[in-house]
Amino acid sequence: MEQLTPDNEVTAILSDIISRSKSYWKVLPEGGYTLEDVLSVDIPEQDREKSRNIPNRLPQGDAIEKASEILGGLANTNCIVYPPKSFMEWHTNSNREGIRTYYTFTVKAGCFIYIHPETGEMIVDEDQVGWTVRQFEIRKDKPLWHCVWANGVRFSFGFTKPSKQKDKEE
Repeated sequence: MEQLTPDNEVTAILSDIISRSKSYWKVLPEGGYTLEDVLSVDIPEQDREKSRNIPNRLPQGDAIEKASEILGGLANTNCIVYPPKSFMEWHTNSNREGIRTYYTFTVKAGCFIYIHPETGEMIVDEDQVGWTVRQFEIRKDKPLWHCVWANGVRFSFGFTKPSKQKDKEE
């Protein structure tokens, strides 16, 4: 897991998506989950690939493609909003291998929670208020169990590129 410095041109585009979709996300109901609730959820024993049916997708138009181009042609994997006090369950995304870059914007510090693939330690990586950028690798042979908790409204924009391991195999 690596935290990166946000690209100002990308954050301007993503901020515009957030602003233009205000009528959608302003009316989402609060989820009612605390961080303690999320941390008490058992991690599944079998791989849980991410569903293609993602709730709370933001309408983004061509803007997300422009952000993808600025980031070097990365493919967009999601563009969603989490209502306050909500979470995304534990999953691995192992059906979509690659290097993931996530731009998140929060109005209250939430968390990206993951199980370190080498140590097995649970890491609670707090979002900064404002923009946070994380990058990590998704591999089928070393699943990265992770979940998300939003304390306030949290926007998540995911981008991916083939992993270095995949490049070596080809």
